[in-house]
Amino acid sequence: MKTAIVAHRPTAGGVTRFMLALLDHLAECTPEEEYVLFAHHALLTRESLTQRYAQTVNVEVVAISDAGLTDAPLPSRQGEPVERGVVWRAGRWLARRSRVTYRGGVGTLDFVRRRVTRTSRPWYLFEFPAETVAALNTCDMVYFPDYFYMEPAPITAPIVATIHDLNYKHFPANFPRDMIGVVERQSQFWFARLSTAVSSTHFIEDEVRMFYPLLTGRTVVVRLAPYSYGGSHEEGQRRLVDELGIPERYVLYPTQVAHHKNIAGLLRAMDILKSQGVRVPLVLTGYVTDLIASPLLPGDHAAALYEPAVALRQSSLVVGEDVFLMGYVSNEQVDALTLCAGLIVSPSLYEAGCGPAMDAWQFGVPVAISAIPAYVEQIEASGVQAWMFDPRDPQDIAATIKRAFDEPESTRAMVEASRVAIANYTWTDVARRYLGLFHAAADVSRRSRGE
Repeated sequence: MKTAIVAHRPTAGGVTRFMLALLDHLAECTPEEEYVLFAHHALLTRESLTQRYAQTVNVEVVAISDAGLTDAPLPSRQGEPVERGVVWRAGRWLARRSRVTYRGGVGTLDFVRRRVTRTSRPWYLFEFPAETVAALNTCDMVYFPDYFYMEPAPITAPIVATIHDLNYKHFPANFPRDMIGVVERQSQFWFARLSTAVSSTHFIEDEVRMFYPLLTGRTVVVRLAPYSYGGSHEEGQRRLVDELGIPERYVLYPTQVAHHKNIAGLLRAMDILKSQGVRVPLVLTGYVTDLIASPLLPGDHAAALYEPAVALRQSSLVVGEDVFLMGYVSNEQVDALTLCAGLIVSPSLYEAGCGPAMDAWQFGVPVAISAIPAYVEQIEASGVQAWMFDPRDPQDIAATIKRAFDEPESTRAMVEASRVAIANYTWTDVARRYLGLFHAAADVSRRSRGE
């Protein structure tokens, strides 16, 4: 069977790690299957995908792009490019005081870009080139590791997609106003065409059914395994961390700047710890985390950067000493930072599951995470252990982090129990579950065509 895997976004963070882990294990455990990875050309270059699969005989890598779109959208304040000036942002802030004015302005600007100046469309309006659609339709199955930001396309092959979460339903401020409408329109189109919608927890599956009843009867849960699977500590890992200028003992939060990630709450907790004489630096990695210390601009009160930026400015934390704002780093660097961390922390208010914690449990690194439904379900299903806290209470976050360091015997017991438990479910198990869904979707499609 020939399966297409679509990675249409040039910057996707954890989704890319998820997709690569899945594809690696699909190719490894089913050498008789054929896989074609359709990857955005910027992602292909950034992750060295051609080299990665050069020796994998059953994986073909095909570059895709849309010439009408900006190539490298590093989403910053409300999804706009970092280089926007103060005057432009002040004008946008004024426009946003009226939804009608703002939508009219956006529509006019988009029309001028597309019809008059012929310049780039917004990055979230990705359109498949006709030749890519034709190539996808020659495959037995098409898989979307991420369905966000894809304009409708006439793909006739059966489609399976993973719905990681629905954070736009709970945190619409993560998106510009015009983008919410785009996400809903695109979601409705693709959801109507899915053979199967996959979630990693029953919590997210229940949300999918609640918000999108049209998917009822077509949802499946496939739990996550650790994204990283390279083994234990190696000599080169500490060297990679040293090259980043990170001290020996630190707390790591691999994330991105978004309202539900609760970076502000964690910064306030770290400030509380510092006031108590606990000097353990915090390392933040992920898109736009390097901009938290940047000057605020008009209109930023609505942006995801605003709360962490204010929390940092109101604290006694010193950048480069108490907190390290790394921005986007490579998969290899994330693995090294995870392996060498004193504690992996995730204070998120809403998630489908905690990928960084999965890696930490496998590598034998302590974990402290929010007591939110998806995380609780993940812990119970996997049999792992973690320090847990109320993510909306910086005092509780700080006290829990302190306990993790002050009670080394309890922490070590958690680490060892988790390392054993997490080994019972691997990416091979995940890949085989997905493969079964792919075959089922392809079989139903063939029967409907009378083949």
